[in-house]
Formats: sequence, C-alpha cells, structure tokens
Amino acid sequence: EGDGKKIVEDVCAACHSIEPITKQNLDKEGWKDLVGKMQGYGATLDDRQVATVTDYLAKNFGPKAAGGGGGGGAAAGSSASDEEAKNIISGVCSSCHDPDLVTGSTNTKEGWQDTVQSMNAKGAGLSEKDVELLVNYLARTYPQKK
Repeated sequence: EGDGKKIVEDVCAACHSIEPITKQNLDKEGWKDLVGKMQGYGATLDDRQVATVTDYLAKNFGPKAAGGGGGGGAAAGSSASDEEAKNIISGVCSSCHDPDLVTGSTNTKEGWQDTVQSMNAKGAGLSEKDVELLVNYLARTYPQKK
C-alpha cells in the first residue's frame, strides 16, 4: 500500500488498467525489469519511485501473492489453464489491443508462439510459464484454418 500503490494508480494507470498488473505475479527482479520497460514506453518514474513501486509490486503481486502452494498447477488443456489464458487475454493483451483482435485471429502454434513472444518483448511481461500456457490455449482455440 502507501506510496507504491499511489504511484501505480497515478503513473501506471495513466496508460493501462490496473488489471494486467495484478495478474503478473513476478518476482522483484521481474517487476524491476517490467517497470524499466514501462519507463521506455514513457512512464515517468525517478530511481526512488522505481524502487518504491518495484517493492510494492513484488510484495503485493509477486509469486507468493498468486496463491498456490502445492498442487503442481493445472494440466495443459484443463479448464483451469484455459481460464488463466483467458485472464491473460482480458488483462494483459487487452491493455493494448481490442480482445477481438486476438479472438478473431487464427494461427499455427509456431505463429502464436512468435506473436506472443513479440508482444512479450514489447512489454507484456508474461512469465515463460504464462507464455507457454497462452500459446497452447491460442493454438488449440484459434487454430489456423486449413
């Protein structure tokens, strides 16, 4: 809470909703990298603010904040992983794109992999696990028409 939350609400929410932030669950280093990327996109943060917001995000939206604690995760193709992929689309992808752009597209698994990795390089901030989960979901749900 405190200063970190205020910075997120003032600076981050000036460009996108808070929802994609709450779904990232990155560790401190991951948040620091993502905040740095956002600075490259125009987020105006000084070094002190970067440290404050990184600490806030890691504490409140880090891997431990994601819940879990056992269970080993959802199997590929399960409804839980599908829901997680849908949440990524509605939270992360939709912070820049109309959801119809994603759901109206088709591609091969390799094509989806290229697309998702390209978006991640532009600041989507997905973990490798989430990239894999999203690519599998997109390839299964929106396959290239033959």
